[in-house]
Amino acid sequence: MRVWAENGDIRATVTNTPPTRPMLALPGSGHGLLGLRERAELLGGTIESGPTGDDGYRVQLRLPQKKP
Repeated sequence: MRVWAENGDIRATVTNTPPTRPMLALPGSGHGLLGLRERAELLGGTIESGPTGDDGYRVQLRLPQKKP
């Protein structure tokens, strides 16, 4: 995880490596990233997420330091 300030924004990036074992079938609502995106937008920010080139996954957050 990396967190830093840039051009009046607070930014964070979380990157997972490729899985090393099969995924477990766990229950979930399927709204995790959607909920994070909605919260970021309420604060005037954004979230981008998606797979990396090496089969990992990355989530990038940008929030303004001052509330809109």
